[in-house]
Amino acid sequence: MKVILVLLGLLCACSVRSQDFTTGFTSGFGVQQRAKVAVVPFEPRMILNDLHRDMCEKSALNTQQVRQALAGGFCYAMRESAPELTEADVFGWDDPWPEALERLYKEIGYRNTPVHPSDNPTDPAGAYLEEGELRYRLDTLTRFMQPIIDTSLVRSLADDIGAEFVLMISELDIVNLGELVRVQPGKTAFYVRLHYTLFGADGSYLKGGLVSEQLETATYNPHDLTRNEFQQVTALLYHALEQHLPQPAALEDQEGDSTSGK
Repeated sequence: MKVILVLLGLLCACSVRSQDFTTGFTSGFGVQQRAKVAVVPFEPRMILNDLHRDMCEKSALNTQQVRQALAGGFCYAMRESAPELTEADVFGWDDPWPEALERLYKEIGYRNTPVHPSDNPTDPAGAYLEEGELRYRLDTLTRFMQPIIDTSLVRSLADDIGAEFVLMISELDIVNLGELVRVQPGKTAFYVRLHYTLFGADGSYLKGGLVSEQLETATYNPHDLTRNEFQQVTALLYHALEQHLPQPAALEDQEGDSTSGK
């Protein structure tokens, strides 16, 4: 009987200890519990796609079908590439939305913002909205489309689903940056980019910017493109937020300290 009780005690201790290292995103409160991230996708108008016409013509799809395919592929990639210790609740276009998300989309605005605050705020380069459509003067890697939204709406969304963070993807780009075609003929010059902003559960701004990845797939089928390419850029996005993720080395150090009795 004593042996059984000792074994049960060890199992319980191991269970408690394993729960101590299950946090996904963290915000200075240590590695204590698995965190939930609400992922808000871009609106249909917030897609900048230099391949759109070719995708429609060569895949026999209309504009709505191409946009739906890109959005669906993005949502799938965000779910699949989420770090093991992060729970990503991704709201796809066809998914049921909480009331707070409906209100957020109705009131959201956008501002073309320097990735680094020291950038010249009067620089006209980058994407902008005109008559409700997304356009751009000159493509750069220095500015991103930052969502402008009332803090209370972000807080309401986090409260509705019990999320510690709200990750808003304000824009998806598939753009021709032009350099590789001249330097390396036969190589693609297209990149997929995501503009993102991370908020805390209280609506506070944590980080914003963009990530990009070169496209390698030679296809105009949006379903094939998203299946083969999008997980690379969504993985980069999670990596860009690693300051809010527990690092394996840190976990191992904590685990080692716990086992050594320090």
